[in-house]
Amino acid sequence: MSETVCKRCRGVKALPSAVPGFDTAVSMGCPSCTQVADCPTCEGTGFVFVWGKHGGPVANRCPDCAEVRKRMKQFDEALVPRHFWDAAWSDFERGEAGIRDAALMLRRRIDEGFRPGDAGVVLSGPPGLGKTRLLCRVIRALSLEKGFGVRYVEFAHLLSELRAGFERGVGEGELIGELVAMPVLVIDELGKKAVTEWQAGILDEIISKRYNREVSTFFGTNLHRDRAAATRSGAGGGVAVATLADRIDDRIVSRIDEMARFVRIEGTDQRPKHRRDD
Repeated sequence: MSETVCKRCRGVKALPSAVPGFDTAVSMGCPSCTQVADCPTCEGTGFVFVWGKHGGPVANRCPDCAEVRKRMKQFDEALVPRHFWDAAWSDFERGEAGIRDAALMLRRRIDEGFRPGDAGVVLSGPPGLGKTRLLCRVIRALSLEKGFGVRYVEFAHLLSELRAGFERGVGEGELIGELVAMPVLVIDELGKKAVTEWQAGILDEIISKRYNREVSTFFGTNLHRDRAAATRSGAGGGVAVATLADRIDDRIVSRIDEMARFVRIEGTDQRPKHRRDD
């Protein structure tokens, strides 16, 4: 007889949650089907001891909870903004066509076997459509459900962290290196403001090194790719509008083109309609 799949976590054995005082979402063992902290096999330690071939005890990962612990750790380290801890696929099922189709496409890609190294996606569209919420649901799927290393960064905050790190004596290379090596990176709010030469250089370094490593990068932006894309959608109504190419340099946008598929989403602000369930 096949094992019944938990309806609450759908067999993942862990769920996202929000903890007071934390700026980012954290995970917890599913209270309906597992208690990772009280695992009876390892007594919550994550390890079991066996006798090694030389006669001494050897610590092995717990066969019952180690994999769940790994996926929970991946989710916690993804740094999903607390506001989007409850991002669910069902948030988009009753949404407007643009965001609904984008969510369906991304869910299908993940279900069909997405692996780090596959091409990413650039979600482009006006504010309030749910792009960040959708990216956070993708992060949950790839980290908590699949066990891949993922990191979320908002580009403006990344620049602030780099400046702060520099003032503390931490080199840019150390901070950038961690992002470059991440199997999946999500860069949100790309092009929100015009960048300086130094900021463009930072972005260029991250994008170029990730391109060379052939790792997956997802993006969120409120801007059209370029003037031609804005014209095709009728943006601006004859009035000049800023584009991603204007804000971050044509060469960087060209490189992003090779790494990710641009998906333009149109619609109206959906923030008041946000609901919570999966």
